[in-house]
Amino acid sequence: MPNETNLTGGASVKAASDSKPQVDLAVLAVVERVNKLEGEVRNEMNEARKEYLNYIGIFVAFITFFSIEIQILKAATSPYQLFGLSSFMLGGILLFISLLINVAQKTNGWKQIFGNPIFVISLVCIVLGVVFCA
Repeated sequence: MPNETNLTGGASVKAASDSKPQVDLAVLAVVERVNKLEGEVRNEMNEARKEYLNYIGIFVAFITFFSIEIQILKAATSPYQLFGLSSFMLGGILLFISLLINVAQKTNGWKQIFGNPIFVISLVCIVLGVVFCA
């Protein structure tokens, strides 16, 4: 048997000097199995993404309830406190939007989250809120 090469799993490819390689059925079975596993992983990722969106919806409902019922902006006694509380709340909302965009776009890297301009603006607003409320 000329030019026989052993692959993982015991499969082999036989090639003659003039003809193309013949692929064993074992290699085809491995390829089919890999494709099936890839589909399963994609389905699991989609389900996890749906769960994250549900958590985000609960967070939005919670924030909306407290912003309407507690009315924290009434506690501001000076324009600086009002500016600080408003920018802190704006930073929180922008942070939420930034993370929601990253979840919806299916990005996974931290570099993409920190490089997002909305994320940077949200951090600036939160820092301004803390400075002016103190």
